[in-house]
This record gives sequence, structure tokens and C-alpha cells, in this order.
Amino acid sequence: MIKIIERSYSAETAQALMDAGIHPVLARVYAARGINSPSDLDTKLSQLIPFEQLKNATLAAQLLADSIAARKRDSAGSATTSSAPRCR
Repeated sequence: MIKIIERSYSAETAQALMDAGIHPVLARVYAARGINSPSDLDTKLSQLIPFEQLKNATLAAQLLADSIAARKRDSAGSATTSSAPRCR
């Protein structure tokens, strides 16, 4: 059986999101998840955090580059990511 959990949300935040043109149901969902303004939903590349701020991104990139350089491939022919779990 599906268990539905109703999350609390700020009515003011939800209203601000609705005033910005977001559907009321989505506004309540977003408000319950900490979205405070429509700009928080911006998906433009310029809004992404720099990759350097991602935990172990440089290490993961190095491991992938090493796999490519060693020509390690998975069953689908893609460069292996089997070393990815080591990127913690």
C-alpha cells in the first residue's frame, strides 16, 4: 500500500511561487522542498555551481580519463565507470 506523507510548507512561500506563475500544486510541492523563488528552479547552465565545488569531481574525472586512456570498456562499449564507487 502506498503511504502518503504530507509535508509542511510555508504558505507565504507557496503564495509567492503562485504569484510568479507557478501552478498551485507545484508551488506547494516546491515550497515543501525548500524552493523559495522561481530563480531556484532555473536550469540554465550559468546557474550550475562550478564543478570544482562538487565533492571529488576532479578525482572522478581523473579516474574516468585513466580508464579511457587504458581503453577499458564495459559490455556496452563505453568507457568503464567501475572505478566510480572509489570516488568518495
